[in-house]
Amino acid sequence: MVRRMSFILKHALEFNKFTVGLAAAGLAYVSSLFGAEPLSNPTASFLVRVIGTAGIALFAVSVLYGILIMGRATKLTQSDEKDRVDDELMKTWGVRHSSTLLVGLFVAALLMLNKIWRWI
Repeated sequence: MVRRMSFILKHALEFNKFTVGLAAAGLAYVSSLFGAEPLSNPTASFLVRVIGTAGIALFAVSVLYGILIMGRATKLTQSDEKDRVDDELMKTWGVRHSSTLLVGLFVAALLMLNKIWRWI
């Protein structure tokens, strides 16, 4: 038997608001790491740019899921006046939003450490 868990919509939206802000900041940070000048090694420069592009894509997807969550929450608050809701679509989007944000932060941390230590 699968137990469905409800959540408090107000708390979920507060969490979503801050994580969307974090995803947007990560998007801006990763995109600011890349200037017009390539690295000394062309292969390393390509690798870092591919990793950076993946980070930008992850943060962009996270922001999009966060926006979808806000839109869904707006629909839920108009149709239901309860504090607790049980919406499977919003839970799925929340997991995807948090997962892409987490992986994006890991990629941004790798790029930051590469900038500090010059691994590549």
